[in-house]
Amino acid sequence: MVARREILFNLVVRDLEVKYKGSVIGIFWSLLSPFLMLIIYTLVFRYVIGTTVKNFPLFFMCGFLPWIFLSNSLMGAAPSIVNNPNLVRKVYMPRAIIPLSAMVACLVEFFMTLVILILALPCFGCWPGLWALLLPAVALIQAVFVGGLALLFSASTVHFRDVKHLLEVLLIVWFWLTPIVYQLSRVMSLELPSVLLSKLVAIVIRFNPMTAYVSFYRAILLDNTLPPPLTIALVLIYALGSASIGWMLFSRSSPRFAEVV
Repeated sequence: MVARREILFNLVVRDLEVKYKGSVIGIFWSLLSPFLMLIIYTLVFRYVIGTTVKNFPLFFMCGFLPWIFLSNSLMGAAPSIVNNPNLVRKVYMPRAIIPLSAMVACLVEFFMTLVILILALPCFGCWPGLWALLLPAVALIQAVFVGGLALLFSASTVHFRDVKHLLEVLLIVWFWLTPIVYQLSRVMSLELPSVLLSKLVAIVIRFNPMTAYVSFYRAILLDNTLPPPLTIALVLIYALGSASIGWMLFSRSSPRFAEVV
C-alpha cells in the first residue's frame, strides 16, 4: 500500500513537472489561466450580453473552477495509458494509478485555485461562513466522480483512439449544458421552438452531474448554506456510480493493455 502511494506521488510530481517544464512561473499558470477567463467572461456576459446575475465574477468562478478540474483531468487521463507504454509493459503496479495520477495532479491545482477563490470572496462583499469548511470534502467527492470518468476514458482510448477527439467535442457540449455562465432557474423557463425540446433540455441540464457539483459549491460559498437534499444525494450518487462503472470497465480491459499500446 505504501509502495502504491509512493508511485502515485511520483507520477503526480512528474506530471506537474512535465506540464510546467521550462516555465518561468511554473504551477502558478494554473492560477493565471482561470483569472484571464474570469476577465473575458465577465466582460462578455456583464457588459456585452448584459447578465443580471448578482456578483457574476464569483458566480462564474464557483462553476468554472470545478469545470476546469473536470476538463483538464479527463483530457490528461484519456491518453495517459497510450502515452506511457513503458510503464504499462515493464513496471509492475496497478495500472489505474496512471490515469488517476493525471487526475490528482489537476486536483492539486484545483485546491490552489479554491484557496485563491476563498481569499477573494471578501473583496466582492461575500464572507465565507462555516459551511465553507465543507469545501475540501465536496472537492474530494467530485474527485471520486472525475476519477471514475478518468478510468473510463483512459481505458476506452487504448482500444479506440478516436475517443480523445470525441472527448474534446463532448466537453464543449457538456460545458454549455452546465449552468456555469447562466442561472439554473433560467433553464426551467426555457422557451425553445418545441415545448418537448424545452423540457428535454431542462431535464438534461437539471440532472447533469456537473450541475449538482456546481450548485453545491455555490451554495456553501456564495449562499453560506447547504444545497437541497436532492442535490446532496445526486452528488454522492454520481460519485459512487462513476467510480463503480469506471473501475469495473477499467479492470476488465486493463489485462489487454500491454498487447495494444
